[in-house]
Amino acid sequence: MRGIDREVWLIAADDSASLQCALSDWLDCYAREPGYDDLVRITPACIGDRPYAALRDVLLAKSRKNVWYCDHGWHLELRMRLWKHLVRQLQRRLVMSGKATEALTEDLLAHDVGV
Repeated sequence: MRGIDREVWLIAADDSASLQCALSDWLDCYAREPGYDDLVRITPACIGDRPYAALRDVLLAKSRKNVWYCDHGWHLELRMRLWKHLVRQLQRRLVMSGKATEALTEDLLAHDVGV
C-alpha cells in the first residue's frame, strides 16, 4: 500500500459520517471490469481505526453485485481495482474540498494526466 493511500484515509477520518455515505455511493456505482485482479489486504493499521470501521460497516451494510470482499475479522480483502477506485474517489473528494495536502493534489493530477 502506498503512503499516499494511507494519508488519504487518515485525512478523511475527520468526518466519518460523510465518509460512510460517500463510500456507500462509490461502492454502489462501482462496475468491475472482467479479468484477473489481485487482492489487497486492508487492516486498521494500514488506514486507521475509524476509516477501517467506516469501510467495514459500509461493506457489511448490503450486498452489491460488483463488489467482492472478504471480512476475516482482523482484516478485509478487496480486489485491487475496487481498492484503487475507492482511494481515487476519496482523494478526489479531498482535493475538491480543499482538505488535501499538496502531495495528494500532485499525485491525483499525475494520475489524471497519466504520468
